[in-house]
Amino acid sequence: MRIRSGKTLSSNVLTETLALKLTSEIEIMDQLIQDYKPNSVNENLLQKYTIADNLVKNCTIAQREWNNENIKITVPVYSARNAYTHQKANNETGVDTTDEIRFFLHSLSFFVQITKDEGIMFFKLSISKLNDLRLDAFRFVNVSSRCLPLNKTPLDMDWFKKSQIYSGRNVRYLRDSFRMSLLSYLKERDITFEVLQAIVTRSWRKENALFKSWLANTVKFLMSRSKEEPVSA
Repeated sequence: MRIRSGKTLSSNVLTETLALKLTSEIEIMDQLIQDYKPNSVNENLLQKYTIADNLVKNCTIAQREWNNENIKITVPVYSARNAYTHQKANNETGVDTTDEIRFFLHSLSFFVQITKDEGIMFFKLSISKLNDLRLDAFRFVNVSSRCLPLNKTPLDMDWFKKSQIYSGRNVRYLRDSFRMSLLSYLKERDITFEVLQAIVTRSWRKENALFKSWLANTVKFLMSRSKEEPVSA
């Protein structure tokens, strides 16, 4: 008669306990996915954009054409979610963490790039607690400059601080009227709180689905391994 050793039995119990905990997480994710079903208003806002997820840079990119301009919105939503903790939210932002989407909206930076023949504008935005857009950085470069690497994106705005290209003053030294005009310029191009919220909600929902699938695959792996544990005589 072949009997499993005490060590093997203990290992199986631990494995099954872990699998049960992961299964509980799957149930939580199911509820979240049900609570945040696609919103028709948000979906309509994003119809104008081509949206892609760049998992290498942990960001979502929404792109569209507006007249003779190419508009690109980059949101590092995945990396921000990886860094999310209740302690950070309570101590640094003061934003209620019971609503994750609200937390992300008020802790993320949003990068906008507007390109046309005469040059490229770079904006770094954030959202205030009143859901207003806030201009945190602004740069403009002449696209004809050969010093500008073609692969630079809005996420690389710090690069301008080190380059020899003059790209404007620090936004803190711009007049309030100038800053407000820049925000109005963006609003005219439908770069609003509602659009940024729609992008974050989409990414949040997609990441939840990916996480749920990952959990299910992990449980499947654990249970298949537990069945293959060796037995002793």
